[in-house]
Amino acid sequence: MAQQPIDLGLVLHFMRAALSDRAREIQSGRGIADIQYGGLVEPTLLKMAQAQTIELPSGPRYGSLDSTVGPELSRLLVEAFHYLLHSGFVTRAPDPPNFPGHLNVNSFVITRRGLEWAAGDEPAPEDARRYMQVLCSLVPNLDDIIQQYVEESLITYQRQAYFASAVMIGAACEKAAYLLADAFLRSVQDPNEKKRLAEAMQRRSIARLFEGIQELLALKARVIPYDVTEGAEHHLLSFLDSVRVQRNEAVHPNAALVTPSKVQLSLAAFPHACEKVFDLIRWLDANSI
Repeated sequence: MAQQPIDLGLVLHFMRAALSDRAREIQSGRGIADIQYGGLVEPTLLKMAQAQTIELPSGPRYGSLDSTVGPELSRLLVEAFHYLLHSGFVTRAPDPPNFPGHLNVNSFVITRRGLEWAAGDEPAPEDARRYMQVLCSLVPNLDDIIQQYVEESLITYQRQAYFASAVMIGAACEKAAYLLADAFLRSVQDPNEKKRLAEAMQRRSIARLFEGIQELLALKARVIPYDVTEGAEHHLLSFLDSVRVQRNEAVHPNAALVTPSKVQLSLAAFPHACEKVFDLIRWLDANSI
Protein backbone atom coordinates (compact mmCIF):
# COMPACT_ATOMS: atom_id res chain seq x y z
CA MET A 1 0.00 0.00 0.00
CA ALA A 2 1.35 3.43 -0.93
CA GLN A 3 2.63 5.58 1.92
CA GLN A 4 2.21 8.83 -0.03
CA PRO A 5 0.42 9.95 -3.19
CA ILE A 6 2.14 8.57 -6.27
CA ASP A 7 2.66 11.17 -8.96
CA LEU A 8 5.09 11.73 -11.81
CA GLY A 9 7.66 13.42 -9.56
CA LEU A 10 7.75 10.44 -7.19
CA VAL A 11 8.09 7.93 -10.03
CA LEU A 12 10.90 10.03 -11.53
CA HIS A 13 12.66 9.98 -8.16
CA PHE A 14 12.83 6.18 -8.21
CA MET A 15 13.53 5.98 -11.94
CA ARG A 16 16.46 8.33 -11.42
CA ALA A 17 17.76 6.01 -8.69
CA ALA A 18 17.43 3.03 -11.03
CA LEU A 19 19.25 4.92 -13.78
CA SER A 20 21.92 5.87 -11.25
CA ASP A 21 22.64 2.20 -10.58
CA ARG A 22 23.14 1.64 -14.30
CA ALA A 23 25.30 4.79 -14.54
CA ARG A 24 27.63 3.47 -11.82
CA GLU A 25 27.97 0.18 -13.69
CA ILE A 26 28.85 2.06 -16.87
CA GLN A 27 31.42 4.27 -15.15
CA SER A 28 33.04 1.26 -13.47
CA GLY A 29 33.28 -0.55 -16.79
CA ARG A 30 30.82 -3.26 -15.73
CA GLY A 31 27.94 -2.07 -17.90
CA ILE A 32 27.05 -0.52 -21.24
CA ALA A 33 25.02 2.58 -22.04
CA ASP A 34 22.36 0.55 -23.87
CA ILE A 35 19.11 0.19 -21.99
CA GLN A 36 15.70 -1.29 -22.66
CA TYR A 37 12.42 0.23 -21.53
CA GLY A 38 11.65 -2.78 -19.35
CA GLY A 39 15.21 -2.79 -18.07
CA LEU A 40 14.54 0.58 -16.46
CA VAL A 41 10.92 0.09 -15.41
CA GLU A 42 11.59 -3.15 -13.51
CA PRO A 43 14.32 -1.75 -11.20
CA THR A 44 12.20 1.37 -10.74
CA LEU A 45 9.34 -0.77 -9.42
CA LEU A 46 11.71 -2.74 -7.21
CA LYS A 47 13.06 0.45 -5.67
CA MET A 48 9.53 1.69 -5.06
CA ALA A 49 8.69 -1.61 -3.36
CA GLN A 50 11.88 -1.51 -1.26
CA ALA A 51 10.88 1.97 -0.08
CA GLN A 52 7.38 0.59 0.71
CA THR A 53 5.87 3.08 -1.69
CA ILE A 54 4.11 0.25 -3.51
CA GLU A 55 3.53 -3.43 -2.81
CA LEU A 56 4.51 -5.94 -5.50
CA PRO A 57 2.98 -9.42 -5.65
CA SER A 58 5.19 -12.27 -4.51
CA GLY A 59 4.58 -14.27 -7.70
CA PRO A 60 5.75 -13.48 -11.24
CA ARG A 61 5.81 -9.71 -11.48
CA TYR A 62 5.88 -8.94 -15.14
CA GLY A 63 3.77 -9.88 -18.10
CA SER A 64 0.80 -7.59 -17.88
CA LEU A 65 1.99 -4.40 -16.23
CA ASP A 66 -1.55 -3.17 -15.64
CA SER A 67 -2.48 -6.29 -13.72
CA THR A 68 0.71 -6.06 -11.64
CA VAL A 69 0.75 -2.39 -10.57
CA GLY A 70 -2.54 -0.99 -11.83
CA PRO A 71 -3.34 1.25 -14.80
CA GLU A 72 -2.53 4.55 -13.08
CA LEU A 73 1.02 3.61 -12.07
CA SER A 74 1.51 1.97 -15.48
CA ARG A 75 0.71 5.28 -17.16
CA LEU A 76 3.01 7.16 -14.80
CA LEU A 77 5.88 4.78 -15.56
CA VAL A 78 5.40 5.31 -19.29
CA GLU A 79 5.15 9.07 -18.75
CA ALA A 80 8.33 9.07 -16.64
CA PHE A 81 10.25 7.16 -19.30
CA HIS A 82 9.08 9.60 -21.97
CA TYR A 83 10.19 12.45 -19.71
CA LEU A 84 13.70 10.98 -19.77
CA LEU A 85 13.50 10.65 -23.54
CA HIS A 86 12.11 14.15 -24.08
CA SER A 87 14.67 15.67 -21.67
CA GLY A 88 17.58 14.06 -23.50
CA PHE A 89 18.57 11.76 -20.62
CA VAL A 90 18.07 8.75 -22.88
CA THR A 91 17.81 8.59 -26.65
CA ARG A 92 17.07 6.07 -29.37
CA ALA A 93 19.91 3.63 -30.00
CA PRO A 94 21.47 3.36 -33.46
CA ASP A 95 20.98 0.07 -35.27
CA PRO A 96 24.42 -1.22 -36.25
CA PRO A 97 25.95 -2.62 -38.37
CA ASN A 98 23.87 -0.66 -40.89
CA PHE A 99 24.54 2.75 -39.36
CA PRO A 100 22.97 5.20 -39.91
CA GLY A 101 20.27 2.80 -41.09
CA HIS A 102 17.15 2.85 -38.91
CA LEU A 103 16.67 3.74 -35.28
CA ASN A 104 15.99 0.79 -33.05
CA VAL A 105 12.55 1.45 -31.62
CA ASN A 106 13.08 -0.94 -28.71
CA SER A 107 16.56 0.06 -27.56
CA PHE A 108 17.87 3.23 -25.98
CA VAL A 109 21.17 4.60 -24.79
CA ILE A 110 21.86 6.77 -21.76
CA THR A 111 23.24 10.12 -22.88
CA ARG A 112 26.06 12.01 -21.23
CA ARG A 113 23.48 14.41 -19.81
CA GLY A 114 21.50 11.44 -18.53
CA LEU A 115 24.56 10.08 -16.74
CA GLU A 116 25.10 13.48 -15.09
CA TRP A 117 21.44 13.70 -14.07
CA ALA A 118 21.48 10.20 -12.63
CA ALA A 119 24.68 10.88 -10.69
CA GLY A 120 23.35 14.10 -9.17
CA ASP A 121 22.73 14.52 -5.49
CA GLU A 122 19.30 14.62 -3.96
CA PRO A 123 16.89 16.26 -4.21
CA ALA A 124 15.83 16.23 -7.87
CA PRO A 125 13.77 19.27 -8.98
CA GLU A 126 11.46 16.93 -10.91
CA ASP A 127 10.04 15.77 -7.56
CA ALA A 128 8.87 19.08 -6.08
CA ARG A 129 7.28 17.56 -2.99
CA ARG A 130 10.41 15.68 -1.95
CA TYR A 131 12.60 18.66 -2.90
CA MET A 132 10.72 20.98 -0.53
CA GLN A 133 10.72 18.35 2.22
CA VAL A 134 14.51 18.05 1.97
CA LEU A 135 14.99 21.83 1.83
CA CYS A 136 12.78 22.48 4.85
CA SER A 137 14.48 19.69 6.82
CA LEU A 138 17.90 21.23 6.06
CA VAL A 139 16.68 24.77 6.83
CA PRO A 140 13.87 24.53 9.42
CA ASN A 141 13.71 28.33 9.76
CA LEU A 142 13.56 28.96 6.00
CA ASP A 143 12.52 32.50 5.11
CA ASP A 144 8.93 32.62 3.77
CA ILE A 145 9.88 34.70 0.73
CA ILE A 146 12.72 32.33 -0.18
CA GLN A 147 10.35 29.39 0.16
CA GLN A 148 7.84 30.99 -2.21
CA TYR A 149 10.54 31.78 -4.77
CA VAL A 150 11.80 28.18 -4.68
CA GLU A 151 8.32 26.68 -4.93
CA GLU A 152 7.56 28.81 -7.98
CA SER A 153 10.93 27.95 -9.51
CA LEU A 154 10.08 24.25 -9.21
CA ILE A 155 6.64 24.77 -10.75
CA THR A 156 8.02 26.66 -13.74
CA TYR A 157 10.89 24.18 -14.15
CA GLN A 158 8.46 21.29 -14.36
CA ARG A 159 6.44 23.21 -16.96
CA GLN A 160 9.67 23.78 -18.91
CA ALA A 161 9.46 27.55 -18.45
CA TYR A 162 13.19 27.71 -17.85
CA PHE A 163 13.62 31.49 -18.06
CA ALA A 164 10.96 31.94 -15.37
CA SER A 165 12.50 29.19 -13.25
CA ALA A 166 15.95 30.81 -13.50
CA VAL A 167 14.50 34.15 -12.38
CA MET A 168 12.80 32.58 -9.36
CA ILE A 169 15.76 30.54 -8.09
CA GLY A 170 18.08 33.49 -8.73
CA ALA A 171 15.79 35.70 -6.65
CA ALA A 172 15.84 33.11 -3.85
CA CYS A 173 19.65 33.13 -3.88
CA GLU A 174 19.75 36.93 -3.86
CA LYS A 175 17.33 37.12 -0.94
CA ALA A 176 19.43 34.63 1.04
CA ALA A 177 22.59 36.64 0.32
CA TYR A 178 21.01 39.84 1.65
CA LEU A 179 19.80 38.04 4.77
CA LEU A 180 23.38 36.86 5.35
CA ALA A 181 24.71 40.39 4.81
CA ASP A 182 22.18 41.71 7.34
CA ALA A 183 23.40 39.12 9.85
CA PHE A 184 27.02 40.23 9.29
CA LEU A 185 26.00 43.86 9.87
CA ARG A 186 24.42 42.92 13.20
CA SER A 187 27.45 40.87 14.26
CA VAL A 188 30.43 42.93 13.03
CA GLN A 189 31.79 45.38 15.59
CA ASP A 190 34.43 47.22 13.55
CA PRO A 191 32.84 50.44 12.18
CA ASN A 192 34.92 50.41 8.98
CA GLU A 193 34.06 46.80 8.17
CA LYS A 194 30.41 47.51 8.87
CA LYS A 195 30.50 50.61 6.64
CA ARG A 196 32.05 48.78 3.66
CA LEU A 197 29.42 46.06 3.75
CA ALA A 198 26.59 48.57 4.20
CA GLU A 199 27.80 50.49 1.15
CA ALA A 200 27.89 47.33 -0.92
CA MET A 201 24.30 46.59 0.08
CA GLN A 202 23.15 50.12 -0.74
CA ARG A 203 24.67 49.99 -4.23
CA ARG A 204 22.50 46.95 -5.02
CA SER A 205 25.46 45.37 -6.80
CA ILE A 206 25.16 41.67 -6.16
CA ALA A 207 28.76 41.05 -7.26
CA ARG A 208 30.04 43.68 -4.82
CA LEU A 209 27.81 42.28 -2.08
CA PHE A 210 29.26 38.80 -2.52
CA GLU A 211 32.78 40.26 -2.51
CA GLY A 212 32.00 42.04 0.76
CA ILE A 213 30.70 38.84 2.36
CA GLN A 214 33.72 36.86 1.16
CA GLU A 215 36.09 39.52 2.49
CA LEU A 216 34.50 39.30 5.93
CA LEU A 217 34.62 35.51 5.89
CA ALA A 218 38.35 35.71 5.16
CA LEU A 219 38.96 38.37 7.81
CA LYS A 220 37.01 36.48 10.47
CA ALA A 221 38.29 33.01 9.61
CA ARG A 222 39.97 32.69 13.01
CA VAL A 223 36.89 33.85 14.87
CA ILE A 224 34.09 31.91 13.20
CA PRO A 225 34.41 28.14 13.81
CA TYR A 226 35.54 26.13 10.81
CA ASP A 227 32.51 23.82 10.94
CA VAL A 228 30.34 26.92 10.42
CA THR A 229 32.33 28.33 7.50
CA GLU A 230 33.35 25.04 5.87
CA GLY A 231 32.28 25.08 2.22
CA ALA A 232 30.72 28.54 2.55
CA GLU A 233 32.74 30.07 -0.29
CA HIS A 234 31.82 27.26 -2.67
CA HIS A 235 28.11 27.59 -1.83
CA LEU A 236 28.21 31.37 -2.15
CA LEU A 237 29.75 31.03 -5.61
CA SER A 238 26.88 28.75 -6.63
CA PHE A 239 24.46 31.44 -5.39
CA LEU A 240 26.32 34.10 -7.36
CA ASP A 241 26.20 31.98 -10.50
CA SER A 242 22.42 31.52 -10.10
CA VAL A 243 21.96 35.28 -9.74
CA ARG A 244 24.19 35.86 -12.78
CA VAL A 245 22.02 33.54 -14.87
CA GLN A 246 18.92 35.30 -13.54
CA ARG A 247 20.11 38.84 -14.25
CA ASN A 248 22.32 38.47 -17.31
CA GLU A 249 20.68 35.66 -19.21
CA ALA A 250 17.07 35.24 -18.15
CA VAL A 251 15.96 38.88 -18.24
CA HIS A 252 18.06 40.24 -21.11
CA PRO A 253 16.82 39.01 -24.51
CA ASN A 254 20.18 39.64 -26.19
CA ALA A 255 21.84 37.15 -23.85
CA ALA A 256 19.21 34.41 -23.94
CA LEU A 257 21.41 31.51 -22.88
CA VAL A 258 19.25 29.87 -20.23
CA THR A 259 19.22 26.11 -20.70
CA PRO A 260 17.43 23.35 -18.78
CA SER A 261 20.77 22.06 -17.48
CA LYS A 262 21.73 25.49 -16.09
CA VAL A 263 18.47 25.78 -14.18
CA GLN A 264 18.74 22.18 -13.01
CA LEU A 265 22.23 22.83 -11.65
CA SER A 266 21.02 25.94 -9.81
CA LEU A 267 18.12 24.07 -8.24
CA ALA A 268 20.28 21.06 -7.35
CA ALA A 269 22.86 23.25 -5.59
CA PHE A 270 20.37 25.42 -3.71
CA PRO A 271 19.28 23.28 -0.69
CA HIS A 272 22.75 22.64 0.76
CA ALA A 273 23.95 26.15 -0.12
CA CYS A 274 20.91 27.59 1.66
CA GLU A 275 21.60 25.34 4.65
CA LYS A 276 25.14 26.73 4.92
CA VAL A 277 23.95 30.33 4.66
CA PHE A 278 21.39 29.87 7.42
CA ASP A 279 23.94 28.08 9.61
CA LEU A 280 26.10 31.20 9.26
CA ILE A 281 23.18 33.49 10.00
CA ARG A 282 22.33 31.60 13.20
CA TRP A 283 25.93 31.72 14.38
CA LEU A 284 26.32 35.44 13.59
CA ASP A 285 23.09 36.25 15.40
CA ALA A 286 24.45 34.51 18.51
CA ASN A 287 27.97 35.99 18.38
CA SER A 288 29.71 39.32 17.86
CA ILE A 289 32.78 39.47 15.64
